[in-house]
Amino acid sequence: MKNSLKIFLSSIVLLQLNSCYFVNQGFNLFKYNLSAKPLDEIYKNPKISQKVKDKIKIIYDIREFATKNIGLKMNKTYTKYVQLKGRDYLTNVVVGSKSDKLEAYQWGFPFFGSFPYKGFYNYGEARDEELRLKSLGYDTYIRTAGAFSTLGWFDDPIYSYMLNYPTEYLANLVIHEMTHATVFIKDNIQFNEEMASFVGEQGGIDFLKSKYGENSKEYKLSFDLKDDDKIFSVYVNEFYNSLKNLYSDNSKNKEDKLVLKQKIIDSYRFEKFRELQKKFKTPGAYAWFPKLHLNNAVIMGFITYQQDASLYRQVYNKQGHDLTKTVEFFKYLQSQDPKDPKQFLKNYLNDVK
Repeated sequence: MKNSLKIFLSSIVLLQLNSCYFVNQGFNLFKYNLSAKPLDEIYKNPKISQKVKDKIKIIYDIREFATKNIGLKMNKTYTKYVQLKGRDYLTNVVVGSKSDKLEAYQWGFPFFGSFPYKGFYNYGEARDEELRLKSLGYDTYIRTAGAFSTLGWFDDPIYSYMLNYPTEYLANLVIHEMTHATVFIKDNIQFNEEMASFVGEQGGIDFLKSKYGENSKEYKLSFDLKDDDKIFSVYVNEFYNSLKNLYSDNSKNKEDKLVLKQKIIDSYRFEKFRELQKKFKTPGAYAWFPKLHLNNAVIMGFITYQQDASLYRQVYNKQGHDLTKTVEFFKYLQSQDPKDPKQFLKNYLNDVK
């Protein structure tokens, strides 16, 4: 009853915004929430296989670990299940950037602030938005997302396609999204995503250690995956900086910059990526990346999550390698309502040296 009332009231808010986008996306969100079944019903249903139930239980265990051992927000997220047919992801996410600048297009949302991406349940709607940006001269990128956080407005459910994800990936994903519902600073998406990425990665490793043990293949694999992510992050940042240096060169006109831009992209797509592959620890890591239509929007889509990854690791180190204390510090940071939370972190690190 409580959730139905929340959905009803939120529907009124969305309609008052008089936006087709909010109404369309809200309709799908409400539809999924209304069809979600409590996990107790799933476990008791004899028509659902034990394999499915066991995987759902792992996601629930991750959720329990995140609330009890990391200090993430306790709510009913991931306590319900939605069966989706013919779909292996949740949303299509559009990213845009100026063609001659690493400057992401920003979408404004009431209550939540500005975002450098916009999600759509329907691919056709995402494609329409992409074409709109292209008509304005922007580079564009559409990616899929397996989950997103409603920041506590709704009880985000487990979706059936999530059961196909490896446990190592699931632990990272679930804790990442739960972090957004715990700490979120308006108009600071770069901080929000980087911080959630760190907590998701470290929290996922801690969960695997707790569940499977230090000598388990799952726990050991998590370190290889983390190392590969670091290697890729360095590569993406170098890619970003090469383009940034080009665009800041005032001695070149726009046409020259666009020609040189393509040369940089080709370099990172081919020879630099081949060198990168030699460093990865897991087979096929990021093999899909050079197959993308690489442009400024793609780079901005990745840099949002990975520009200052080491900053959060330093905070974790200063908190005695204790993730619970680190999350508490991020909650404290949020309570200070800083205009620049990343600078807040840098000041903190300088003060405690």
